[in-house]
Amino acid sequence: MKTRYKILLYEPIHSTGVALLQKRCDVVYADSLDEHRLVESVRDVDGIIVRANGKVSKEIFKAASRLQVVGRHGVGLDNIDLTSAAETGVTVVYTPVANIQSVVEHFLALTLTLTRKIRLAHKAVRSGHWNARYELIGTDLFGKNLGILGFGRIGQQTARLCRTCFEMPVLCHDIVKYPAVEKELGARRVTLETLFEESDVISVNLPLSPDTRGIVNAPLLKRM
Repeated sequence: MKTRYKILLYEPIHSTGVALLQKRCDVVYADSLDEHRLVESVRDVDGIIVRANGKVSKEIFKAASRLQVVGRHGVGLDNIDLTSAAETGVTVVYTPVANIQSVVEHFLALTLTLTRKIRLAHKAVRSGHWNARYELIGTDLFGKNLGILGFGRIGQQTARLCRTCFEMPVLCHDIVKYPAVEKELGARRVTLETLFEESDVISVNLPLSPDTRGIVNAPLLKRM
């Protein structure tokens, strides 16, 4: 049984993760995310860990004759050629629950920044424009309608936090039904058009695919 493996990291990861890998693996880093450079880097690797940047393309799968596994340090798999992975027998793994809370908190941080005009207020204070306190009137989130486009793990947790903290009614749209969670959160399933017509704030949590690319378009935005 092989005791040492060679793992290529497209981008740096947390030092704890690197230390864990180094117990059994020789860890190397890509010097470029250009496909031609990556093709040369993967010829003798057993595993690849990819984050948001760079692609594991068909050419890379063809060149990596020893490749056994591709790990996505995140959720979306749109930068990995899954068809080529299946054809070459390479296992693809990802971390579907690792970033849920971080994404939810980031959404809430951005929402509050916009509704309370925090960025504009910050700019005004730094420039000494004190009358901005009378000009920048924010909007409360309390009781506003929250629209969730894509009601999976992240969408559900976003709804849960907004319901708990701001008593926001939840509207959701997804091709998958989640009756237990919808009942728990009092979420109302609606059409895509209704979601944009009735929501004050919308969280989009969809995987990128041919069916979802460009789903939020000008006609939908005009309904807001």
